[in-house]
Amino acid sequence: MQNISVAILGAGKLAHSLVAALINAGIKVGCIFSKTSLNAKTLAKEYHIPVSTNSLSDIPSTTSHFFITVTDSTIADVAEQLSVTHLQLHQKFVIHFSGVLSSRILSAIERNGAMTGSMHILQSFPSKQIVSIKNCAAGIESNSNICFEEMKRIALLLDMKPFAIDAGNKSLYHVLGILVSNFITGNLAAAEELFHCCGITGISFADLAIPIAMQTIQNARLTGTVTSLSGPVERNDLQTIETHLSALGIADGLNYSKELYAEQTKYLIHVAQIKNPQTDYSAISRIIETDNRAEDTSSRIND
Repeated sequence: MQNISVAILGAGKLAHSLVAALINAGIKVGCIFSKTSLNAKTLAKEYHIPVSTNSLSDIPSTTSHFFITVTDSTIADVAEQLSVTHLQLHQKFVIHFSGVLSSRILSAIERNGAMTGSMHILQSFPSKQIVSIKNCAAGIESNSNICFEEMKRIALLLDMKPFAIDAGNKSLYHVLGILVSNFITGNLAAAEELFHCCGITGISFADLAIPIAMQTIQNARLTGTVTSLSGPVERNDLQTIETHLSALGIADGLNYSKELYAEQTKYLIHVAQIKNPQTDYSAISRIIETDNRAEDTSSRIND
């Protein structure tokens, strides 16, 4: 696109998918920076980007947008280093992609007249393999209306769904992302442990678990999260829950799975109560509390 030349500062997992999306949208990427020159060179070569460097001073002066995709712990350092280069940052856009940090972390660059903001793509990037960001939500935040509108425009060009997030709420918003991504991964990992413990044969874990996981997400999308809840907690099936706790208690190496089951059951009681306000779920709560007390007593005896 005319009048846009992007420099990507960081060549990690997010950068690979972001560069692919920008180029596919016709947005010029003119430079890749990374402290590791090989990483910058590899990413630049893959997409025929003219400049790759491990020095911020080598970023072309024609750059209009600086996208900082380094880890959260190094964003402030990169911003500080960028602020003391020869680059004229006045009226340039400097945007970081952290989910938890606000644009305030870029205050060093603001003093040079840059317009700063944060854009977080609500997607998981487990490796440098390209992950599509099309239709992803993108949380944008800035104290500059011009920068906010520019981030919104770029997000729409990348076929994302931009929304405003207040700087003071970014940490809570990021926890939301953890719940719908990393915690699901954790639950799947726990389920896979149970899969192997059960000695199931004739089917892979993925073929067994992924269809029901995907359907659960689809149910939540179609009918709402609370309405889509099913299972023993929702139907107040005390006997099944007691059986689950007993089985998890005697199985070898599944202590974490039992703790996970108990803690998540507590929250499912809350969700089930919202769905079925006339149902009394106190008996399930007592089962969990009684089991926890028994576990604590057993631990003290063993100690």
